[in-house]
Amino acid sequence: MVRIVVGGDIVKDPRTGKVFGSVEEFVRRKGRPTFEKEFASLQRQKQERLNKSLQESKERTIKITADLRRQFNALNIRRDLSRNELFSLRRDLQKQIGFAERTGRNELANIRVGKFDEEKIIKVETPEIKRFGKEIFNPLLGAFVRPSDPSGQATGFIRVPTPDEQILIEEAERKGSFSGILETISKKEIELEKKLFGERIKGSPTREEQVTALKEGFPPVRVFEFGAEGFLKAGEFVTQSKAPPPARQLAKDVLEDVFIFATFSPFINSATAKKGSTEAKVTKTRTKKKVDKTKIDKLRDLREEIKTSSNDKVKSFIEKTVKEIETSKLTKVQKAERLRNLEIFVREARGQISIQDGKIVPIVKLEKLPVFKKVTKPTIVEVQIKVPKLIRLEKTKEILSATSIKNRLTVTKAKEKNKKRVEQAQKPLGQKYKEAQRRVSPLELFTISQEISQLTRQIGLSKNKQDSLSKQLLATKSLSAQKSLLKQMSALKSGQKLLSRQLSKQMSALKVAQKQVQRGRGIGKGIPRGRLLRRGRPFPIPFGGGLRRKAVKRLIETKKQGYNSFAKAKGKFKKLNKVPLTKTQARNLSAFIVDNSTSARGLIKRVAGKKALKPRTRIPVGYFSRTRKKYRTFKIVKGRRIPLKNEIIELRGKRIDTRGEKKGLSVARSLAKLRKLKPSPKIIKKSKRTSFKPDKSKIKSSKLIKTRRKK
Repeated sequence: MVRIVVGGDIVKDPRTGKVFGSVEEFVRRKGRPTFEKEFASLQRQKQERLNKSLQESKERTIKITADLRRQFNALNIRRDLSRNELFSLRRDLQKQIGFAERTGRNELANIRVGKFDEEKIIKVETPEIKRFGKEIFNPLLGAFVRPSDPSGQATGFIRVPTPDEQILIEEAERKGSFSGILETISKKEIELEKKLFGERIKGSPTREEQVTALKEGFPPVRVFEFGAEGFLKAGEFVTQSKAPPPARQLAKDVLEDVFIFATFSPFINSATAKKGSTEAKVTKTRTKKKVDKTKIDKLRDLREEIKTSSNDKVKSFIEKTVKEIETSKLTKVQKAERLRNLEIFVREARGQISIQDGKIVPIVKLEKLPVFKKVTKPTIVEVQIKVPKLIRLEKTKEILSATSIKNRLTVTKAKEKNKKRVEQAQKPLGQKYKEAQRRVSPLELFTISQEISQLTRQIGLSKNKQDSLSKQLLATKSLSAQKSLLKQMSALKSGQKLLSRQLSKQMSALKVAQKQVQRGRGIGKGIPRGRLLRRGRPFPIPFGGGLRRKAVKRLIETKKQGYNSFAKAKGKFKKLNKVPLTKTQARNLSAFIVDNSTSARGLIKRVAGKKALKPRTRIPVGYFSRTRKKYRTFKIVKGRRIPLKNEIIELRGKRIDTRGEKKGLSVARSLAKLRKLKPSPKIIKKSKRTSFKPDKSKIKSSKLIKTRRKK
């Protein structure tokens, strides 16, 4: 074995112990072949050691990249893994968390994906950065990887999640969308070899090899120029200048792989390196939050639930979980998970929630309406009636007494008639016709017709008497004569009414009998088939050229009350008409202007002592009735509706629905547009004149133009 000192002049042979002055003297004495052999074996051993160390570092980097992919690529997990795979991953992570807490050497890292400004990431003093961690830890390397993230897409923070955060993470896993994923971080300190090997790495650094300095005033450095003694902590700056090559190579490989990983990862883009210490300092942040008392997150509430619940299964389940939480050595995360599951179970047992397709759906309980009892007995209400003095006490006593009311509740004649008709309808057809045959005979029909003719004659005579009496009444001037005539007329009228009633009754009876006889002809045998004999005229023709027609008085059109129409513009009501209008015209005009302009309030006012005139502008007919649903006739003051008289307010949802409102026309412009519209002219049909003859003097003689033919 020969040791060569670079730049020195002495060479020592370990076998013989001889010292040579120079390399040339050693080669001359020993011979060139033996030297070349020994030198080649020495170089071979160095190369083997170098290759071995490089292979180990590559294996480490491969494991680091695989672990990073598995731990921190939450978005790819969400896209690629199924529900069962996510559940198995969650179970494995829980085991790692439990192992980490039992050993006491591990912490929990929570990765959140979100957008943050670059300034907030750079400045460490801001509270936003304290909430989110500055490093991502790798258990295989025993180092923290920190994304310098210039795009501000993600960052990681180191602390144990609270039970509320744990519940949110579980809900995110159930839904399949991750706002964060729990992973383990270990503080295994990997010792690096301090032996020198190989030559210095030469060449300019690439973009992946460069490190960005996040602290102010710290210049960018090259990874392979600096390293760390003892322990490497990726994610911080490398500050020591004369570091061993293995540390430098390992830092370079780690950072290169992080950059390779960043090419397909959505939130890790670059990393930095810094000198590490034997004791890793982990800053934990605690956030004070108000405890929601409605959640069952305490054992005291669970014990109360055991006492109050009536279901035995619920009691046994709660007791079992409470004992497990108190006795067994569970981690904080596991306890929070058990309490969460127990809360869901208890709320479901209470009927507050229901689980549908893996989702918690709250159950809304409706208030029970009061059930009123059915009234079996009628309620008696005593009312004090004030009887006026004009009514006698005897009559009031009779009316109010129960006995008199019972005596008066008798069946009326109309009800009796209805009963007879119902009884007659219930009888069979044959029996009806036999009864009709027995009751009505042709002689009876003849007598009835004679009576009808006599009655009609009496009515005609009574009418003639009434006319004569009315003439006498006009002739007489004395009050006594007028009174006597009026009495006679009233008596005649009453007699005439009685006669007309009797006649109508007899006519109806005659018609019924006639129908019964006609029906009986086709069914029964031996039914007489007689004809009705008409003697005389039923209604005599009155003398004097027929009945007199009453003279109809013409209705004189009275002028209607005048009204003015207004629309609100710029806080004031503006008058719309020049001449007083009718109420309907004024209302139609204000409704049209409100609906076709920026105004939202219309008003009509009565003009005292003035009548309505013909409008000068063209007012749309029936506009208010057609668009009545667009307005309200009340105003709202402090939540109360106050009715308005002769005033309309356009509804808020109907204020920009017409063409004028969309254009933003004011009241003046919409009114001017309305005034420009001229009333449609009346079309007068001219009668065709058949005897029209044109005047020959006005007709011009047509000159005949002769055209010459070309020969």
